[in-house]
Amino acid sequence: MDTSPVPPVRLLLVDDSAGWRKAIGSILQRHLRRHVISEARDGMEAVDQASALRPDLILLDLNLPRLNGIAACKQILRCSPRSRILFVSQQTDPDFVHAAYANGALGYVAKARVQSDLLPAIEALLPPE
Repeated sequence: MDTSPVPPVRLLLVDDSAGWRKAIGSILQRHLRRHVISEARDGMEAVDQASALRPDLILLDLNLPRLNGIAACKQILRCSPRSRILFVSQQTDPDFVHAAYANGALGYVAKARVQSDLLPAIEALLPPE
């Protein structure tokens, strides 16, 4: 039987709103025990953080300064191809959702449904604790 400790899951939370990052971070801290959470404020910072940290999961907003979420998603997957991307956005237009999936996202949660949909979406994309 393997008794080695399970390494923490690395999360990158990307949103230009500090209040939103704090709210999501609070939800994650309450419900996910073995996670290390980093933050980025814009698309370029997200790409830099993803390149340096190689996060397991990235919660990525669509509307970001300097580099939008779709463009950031493409660049992130080039520098950190094992990262799983879950968009968390106010945009619910089917064209945006389709574009997210077409560019490598594995999930999409509308911000209006974060309370009910975020944790199940994260759990579907990560190994069990």
